[in-house]
Amino acid sequence: MPVNGCSGWEREVGADDDLLLQWRRTLTIQSPMSTRPATLRAIVYVSTAKQLMDGPQLEDLLAKSRALNVRNGITGVLLYNLGSFMQYIEGESAAVDETYSRILSCIKHHNVIELVNGPIDSRNFDAWAMGLADPKGSELLALSTAQWSLLQQKGRGGDDGPLGLAMLRKFWASSSRRAAE
Repeated sequence: MPVNGCSGWEREVGADDDLLLQWRRTLTIQSPMSTRPATLRAIVYVSTAKQLMDGPQLEDLLAKSRALNVRNGITGVLLYNLGSFMQYIEGESAAVDETYSRILSCIKHHNVIELVNGPIDSRNFDAWAMGLADPKGSELLALSTAQWSLLQQKGRGGDDGPLGLAMLRKFWASSSRRAAE
């Protein structure tokens, strides 16, 4: 278990990473007692760091959490800017509950505000056990105040999901992310 129970923040894992491929294979195998696929769920929240974190502190936090997300089949992204966090996590419902419980008990942050918590049809960040990006303050503000409800529903014009998710995908596609080591 990671120090201080912090386990929801992970470094990115590339699609060719052996551990990621291992848990992807695991997710496709159903229990003999189950005839339905697992229900996927996503949570988006914002929080405030109790103290500003520098690069090495963020790297340490991500390194300690990486194995847990891979083992539990959690994917998503973490954004950090000057003491403010925003995180999107997704995975099988029970694994998301476990991960979010650890996030809520982490003493490195406070003022957790849940923006959305609900079922999703498919993963949005399936190649990332947890990626990290450093948005500008204005980008983080726009993402955190966007409309996040109706996460599982199709948007107008063929877009998937709410405006917040569309904005996060667009940001993620164009952002500078920290590379996995």
